[in-house]
Amino acid sequence: MQENTSNTTSAKTAPVPGASSAPKAAAPVKETSVLMRLATQWGVNWRDLYNTLSKTCFKHPNGEAPTKEEMMSLLIISEQAGLNPMLGEIYAFPAKNGGIVPIVGINGWRQIATANPEYSGVRFEFSPNIVEVAGVHCNEYVKCVVSRRRKDGSSFDTEGYAFFQEKFRQTEPWKNQPRQMLFNKAQIQALKNAFPSLSSLYDDEEGKDAADVAQPVNQPTAAAPAQWDRAALDHKMAQVAQLADARGEWGNATAWVMNHTSGSDQEYALAYLARVRGQRPQRAEDAQIVRERPAPRVNEPAAAQRVQEMPLQDPPF
Repeated sequence: MQENTSNTTSAKTAPVPGASSAPKAAAPVKETSVLMRLATQWGVNWRDLYNTLSKTCFKHPNGEAPTKEEMMSLLIISEQAGLNPMLGEIYAFPAKNGGIVPIVGINGWRQIATANPEYSGVRFEFSPNIVEVAGVHCNEYVKCVVSRRRKDGSSFDTEGYAFFQEKFRQTEPWKNQPRQMLFNKAQIQALKNAFPSLSSLYDDEEGKDAADVAQPVNQPTAAAPAQWDRAALDHKMAQVAQLADARGEWGNATAWVMNHTSGSDQEYALAYLARVRGQRPQRAEDAQIVRERPAPRVNEPAAAQRVQEMPLQDPPF
């Protein structure tokens, strides 16, 4: 007699007690980290970005890499402010009381302003009075006025002042380019007044006061404008004045002078514009910033060799 196996082959396997009959859930998808978002935005591999920033922009003065927490804080600030550390727009170092000090370069402040939809423009006024500090002569103050656009389309102005006697420091930039430095300080102060959320950010000199080092190793510094041959400067100023008059953009002409001349050349060029416009030499109105971004300067001291690339499998944050 043959054994009937039809029921055995057609029967379903009995469920295991306590086991769920629901389909297995898919593994949760990891949220995109700030490191991956910025790497995607800048078109680089996130591991390469992490290691590059650790060795350059966010490196400690002694050559050591920043901690995971410091790196995350810096990247969050970079993302929220829309700044690119590789362009010298932001860099940072440990603070004396712990944590980090985010330091925003002048190009970073200008990037923050132009990226804000409420930002409506900027103009400057130079004091006609000249003062002397430690043998350096400069305008008594620079006034910067930032226009901010309201939702209804109207706008309002916020002022910021920088006084030479208060801001001057015994450093080469202040000795060689006092007007440019005061120009930058006034703009930063006006932007902080117009956008209070920026008050937690430092410029380079404020950051140096708060950080553990007197001079950040990786601070991007624009080279001082070269001295002009007077005939070449006359020719260039004629072109600048002609273009400004044709377009009605005298503010851009003044900004060009501030960014491309220094010392006696700058005094001469400002007086040239004032003479063409029939105004006083030391006054500059409606100056819209037009400045090339300096290439970031990256120093690699011997101590940097101690920085080890992190064998990361997944983004740390």
